[in-house]
Amino acid sequence: MIIIAALLAILIGILMGAMGAGGAIIVTPFLVYILNTEPQIAINSAYLFVACLSTFGAVSSIYKKQINWQAILYFGLPSMLFIFIARYIIVPFIPITIYKSAYITISKGSFLMILFGILLMAISWIALKNRSIKITPTTNDIVNYFITGALVGMLTATFGVGGGFLLIPALTIVLGLSINEAIGTSLLLISINSLSSFILIDHSKNLIQSDLLLTLIVFSIIGLFVGLRIRSKVSAIQLKKWFYTFTLILSVFILSFEVINILNCC
Repeated sequence: MIIIAALLAILIGILMGAMGAGGAIIVTPFLVYILNTEPQIAINSAYLFVACLSTFGAVSSIYKKQINWQAILYFGLPSMLFIFIARYIIVPFIPITIYKSAYITISKGSFLMILFGILLMAISWIALKNRSIKITPTTNDIVNYFITGALVGMLTATFGVGGGFLLIPALTIVLGLSINEAIGTSLLLISINSLSSFILIDHSKNLIQSDLLLTLIVFSIIGLFVGLRIRSKVSAIQLKKWFYTFTLILSVFILSFEVINILNCC
């Protein structure tokens, strides 16, 4: 299993380096479905894993001057605010059992993963259908910044998602950033959001085994530098198509697994 985790970590690192996204949306389902980890423990572990990985990528982007600091301010602050709101006000009030009947039982964990899968599918489909969208900068529209940042923060706190798969289209469409600047900015925002979420989690819940977590972090950093190299060589349009095709397939897997799991519980 350690070998599989190492290979997966390299893949995650490559995606993060090349596209500025793809950490938690892969590692969380892996921990839940393959390693049979409790969803909340998997989410908590994903926060720390993604925070470490994205920080390395962000440092590289800062060195290459591929960070838009205006976006960090306008997206970052509302993201952190809504991480707090979602973590302490919204998530705790979601009941342990969402729905129960003689035929099916939907738990809180399954409910969150189903929402996660639906959101992932919708964003992947929209991104693939609009791959030729014309970018129109709206650098004075603070409301757009706040709403998008708030949404990303809520996603981060609720699903254990760093937000990169949403940040990349948001930064290019809302701010009109170049793809490389959007990726660099995304990595720093993911680092901030994931670290904030990890600090705010319920620490009474343990993380996954330290040797497995360390393996994921070390090998993902190796993959990260490979991804950074790929980003400088491969067309951004092609990378975007590959990434969202992969996340669309992943969303189908998540939804299928959860539906089968709910039906089998009866």
